[in-house]
Amino acid sequence: MGLTATDKGSEPHFANAARTGGFDAEQQQQLWQGAESFIEDLIQSGISSETTCDSKAGFMYLQLIFKRLICEPAPEEISAWGGLEHSEGFGSEVLKPLVQKVAADIDGESLLKAYQGSNWKRGFLSALPTAQREFVVNRTKAAEYKSYQDLYNDLQYKIREADDLWAANNRLRLDLDGAANQLEQTKELLRHWQQRSEELETQLGGKNQQLHDLQSQLSTTRSEIFKLSGDLEWKNQQAHDLWTQQNEAKYKLQLLQDRFQELTRNLENTAASKAKLEHDLEWKNDQAHKLWAQHNAAVHELEALKNTLQSLERRLAEESAVRAQLQSELTELRAIYSSRWKIVKHLITGRS
Repeated sequence: MGLTATDKGSEPHFANAARTGGFDAEQQQQLWQGAESFIEDLIQSGISSETTCDSKAGFMYLQLIFKRLICEPAPEEISAWGGLEHSEGFGSEVLKPLVQKVAADIDGESLLKAYQGSNWKRGFLSALPTAQREFVVNRTKAAEYKSYQDLYNDLQYKIREADDLWAANNRLRLDLDGAANQLEQTKELLRHWQQRSEELETQLGGKNQQLHDLQSQLSTTRSEIFKLSGDLEWKNQQAHDLWTQQNEAKYKLQLLQDRFQELTRNLENTAASKAKLEHDLEWKNDQAHKLWAQHNAAVHELEALKNTLQSLERRLAEESAVRAQLQSELTELRAIYSSRWKIVKHLITGRS
């Protein structure tokens, strides 16, 4: 977040959220509005009248707060603001946090470099453990403010650095000597391979002549191979034609065999069907004879039934005449026995 000069004054402009430690444009706008409200409250409050008549007293108070924040930050303030990223690339963006975190086991030289490259040195020191903070303070304190013990410790630190540099120099010298020996060995090996290359070139001349002879033989062999390839192709074509004819003959033979087997099965099925039909015909004939005999018996039985029916009709006619006579007598009896006294009289006297 920064300020841009306009005709109306300074206007804020907001950076990308990735460059602000996660603050998006809306949060940056809220931060700016909060700062404006704080300044307006300072100006409108009675601070200036209570302290001094200077109209800039509010800004001086705000400057004291910012100075205290920068020079003596509290742990909560370092935790809240130390992660903000800042760039001083003068055109090229080199973003890094105001307070860069360091490892607990970082060496002294790397710790001093991290302190010197920090954008908020007091915040960086306040975030360090006590031992690391005292180490940085003792190494960065002006010489006139250092005690004898501090100077002695600095001397011992420089001696250790010089020893490390001397050891590194010796290692480099040993590495250089090793590289020189390796170079001599490489040169010796190169001379050996040059001599070997000359010998191989001599052998190559003889091999070239042999190669030329082999190429001539190869050309002759290729001609023969080409001729044999033509013969082989013709033989392959003939073999292919014969193989095709043989396959066609096998296919036709297989078809004939399949047809013969099918006809054989059909003939066997026909014979079986014929035998079955003959057996069925014989059974049908027997059934027909039995039915004819039953028919004749039924005819005779029908004639007998007709005769019996005729006799029954005659008996029925006779019984009808008897019945008519009995009906007439019954009528007379009804007339006679119509009265109880008549019936009694008839039973007693026997006369009507």
